[in-house]
Amino acid sequence: MVSKPLAFPFRAGGFDHTLLAREGDVCLIGRSRPALGAYSHYEIVVLRRQAAHRLPNGVMLPEREAYPAPTDWGLYGWSYVDRAKAERWYGAVCRRWRSRRPSKSVERTPE
Repeated sequence: MVSKPLAFPFRAGGFDHTLLAREGDVCLIGRSRPALGAYSHYEIVVLRRQAAHRLPNGVMLPEREAYPAPTDWGLYGWSYVDRAKAERWYGAVCRRWRSRRPSKSVERTPE
């Protein structure tokens, strides 16, 4: 078990991130700009594990869950502006993740 789960809601990159659904490591997240309020788009992410490590300033960070890296987008993260499409892809990713962990052969973009 990860000692520090990713906490929702949070703000990053000028967006508020709200957890709408979660199954295991797979999350459906609504993203909105604080000034607008309504969701501008949705993300489906498979949370990654980051090992404990020390920052250059000496602060020790515990093992934790994290968003996929930008280079992993399309393999562990997807963006949608349409909520119904996001929910369908979330369901597909959940089914896939239940049956096996993805390998390099997993398609990188949704159908």
